[in-house]
Amino acid sequence: MPRLNAILHPSIVDCSTLKELTLRWQPVRYTKRPHKQMMHRARDDIRESINELNHYRQHNFYLGWHAIRHPPYLPASILSNPRTHLVWLKTDSDQVNHVYVIITDGNLNILNDIYLDMNDKCNKYSLLVSFLHKNILVNRSSPICGQCVHIDRARIQRIIPEFLSCCHYRSIDVDVLNVLCRRWARRVYENRPIINADSNNLITELQGSIQLLQYYRANVFKFDLFDQEKQS
Repeated sequence: MPRLNAILHPSIVDCSTLKELTLRWQPVRYTKRPHKQMMHRARDDIRESINELNHYRQHNFYLGWHAIRHPPYLPASILSNPRTHLVWLKTDSDQVNHVYVIITDGNLNILNDIYLDMNDKCNKYSLLVSFLHKNILVNRSSPICGQCVHIDRARIQRIIPEFLSCCHYRSIDVDVLNVLCRRWARRVYENRPIINADSNNLITELQGSIQLLQYYRANVFKFDLFDQEKQS
């Protein structure tokens, strides 16, 4: 429906981003989230997604503290677990002339990265998939992350579907947190690090997205229920 698409904002608010981040950084709260009935009817799915988003709004975006820059660190046992690793993806255009991929751990520390010029006729497709096999568990446990990552995901799906078959079907889109914080946590949004999206530098843009998620983790996913119980 191109006419409908033309009047909507290009940003997408997907509960999958909040679900994946809560699973990693607030595991106790994750168990308290509303569970979907999985009836697979459009009306029911939308209502359940709204209910889930309202849960995250009440528990993560009503913030009374000042914005801080450094997130709390996870235990080493979590860092060493490949299941917490994230795959960051950035492409340059619809033609996918250049691809940049970063692997981070549960604390968003960069573990490895690869930059490929896809114009080089060498077998870069298999090189990219091999990079994933060496750095993550390729049993679809690591989601793809980025800024407006649905665009990059669609581009990669078109030329290297094997890449997506190694990753989780969910995505973590940092732009979702931009959209929600602008509405529900204005002070946090206004103090966010600014990413220069016009730099046309894949490395700068993708590393900036990681920095932005580190900031949102510190301010939106700061406490788990267990932490709050210990403080009280």
